[in-house]
Amino acid sequence: MPKRPDETFPLPSPEAPADIVLDLLGGMVRRRPLSGEEALKREAELGEAARAGDAAAQAHLARIVLAREPNAEGNRRAVRLLRRSAQKKHPDGLYLLGLLALRGQGMKRNPELGRSLLEEAAYQNHREAQSALARALELGAGGPKDPERALYWRRLAASLGSSADALEAGRAYRDGRGASENMQEARRWLTRAAKAGNGEAQYEAALLLRRRLTDDEAAAESQRWMKEAALSGIPDAQFRTGLAAWSGEGGRVNLGEALRWLKRAAAGGSARAALMIAGFFLTGNALPLDRPRAYAALRAAERLGDPEARRTADAVRSGLDPEEAREIERRARTEPLGDFFSELLSPWIR
Repeated sequence: MPKRPDETFPLPSPEAPADIVLDLLGGMVRRRPLSGEEALKREAELGEAARAGDAAAQAHLARIVLAREPNAEGNRRAVRLLRRSAQKKHPDGLYLLGLLALRGQGMKRNPELGRSLLEEAAYQNHREAQSALARALELGAGGPKDPERALYWRRLAASLGSSADALEAGRAYRDGRGASENMQEARRWLTRAAKAGNGEAQYEAALLLRRRLTDDEAAAESQRWMKEAALSGIPDAQFRTGLAAWSGEGGRVNLGEALRWLKRAAAGGSARAALMIAGFFLTGNALPLDRPRAYAALRAAERLGDPEARRTADAVRSGLDPEEAREIERRARTEPLGDFFSELLSPWIR
């Protein structure tokens, strides 16, 4: 049985700019996906161009094949197309062939070749190649680890619009990887990614500003990015936003707001939020005393991986009706967490 490709270096999304077209609707220009018939026609045109030696078409067709035909035959076809494209030094061909060499997909795994191909594409200002090359340098794939050069490529990719690379550059400056620890540079790169809508960067910018940069301006900016990260769906940010609303940090206490954010955080996978909700029901703080609901939240926290939740839940269970407890356990184990916590808190959240 052939080895599975190395998923350390994922393939890019199958969607590419050529998969959408401009359309006139009511006198307005809008972008829309290709229809099935248009997609077939476009692929036939790509095939003709690829056979005629068009390096861009060869790379684009290979990208489609890799997404649509993740099997041995499709992989081999993609490699053939990409080798022709890479021979002409087309950056897309170099990049995708480099990924396949690193992954061992459609060809024997060859990290050294993969890294070399990515570097050729990166020097042509290919943003995805710069990102992948930075990762190879960070991990030591195809050669020694080189965090300094990795940071160089992260910054270049970020300058071309990659918020993920701006996030990684911020982390590198924060942690002193590839450069001396520099909180101002970390703040600059994390803020750049945060402004681009990167939820992880919004959260990490908020933490950086709170923990490492403590002036008044940083405190206000930290609150703003934490709320943005919560709105972007980061469960830890939602938990902290709920905690702040409960404690009155940065303003007045707002229990309804706290519960709304804690519910969203728990539904998104935050065991801490589930435990806090359980604590409310166990103590009567913010919510009425309610052992069955406390038990339900504790079992959900256990499902989310909290090591202490099971012990506390077992202690609470002794005071419950056994049949009721079993039903709670079943629901906490099997129901979607969003539905589970919505019902649990429905009397207090409008």
